Amino acid sequence: MTRNRSLEVHAGWGYGIALTMIYFGFAPALGFILAMALGAAFELIQRYITRSGGDDVWDVIYTGIGGVVAMTLGMVFG
Repeated sequence: MTRNRSLEVHAGWGYGIALTMIYFGFAPALGFILAMALGAAFELIQRYITRSGGDDVWDVIYTGIGGVVAMTLGMVFG
């Protein structure tokens, strides 16, 4: 089995962004939306500035997965 470091990194960032938003009192859905928006923005930067890395749609999806996990935890334990 190969590790998918892209999944680990991007889901971690999505989780961290959304959970931070929830911690500071924002709605869980807003945390998820911000995580997805920042993930998409970062991938667009990588598409047009190729020195910053390669773009991949799956990285945005992985960021959203982390945001969904944080949003769910925020709704359950918030």
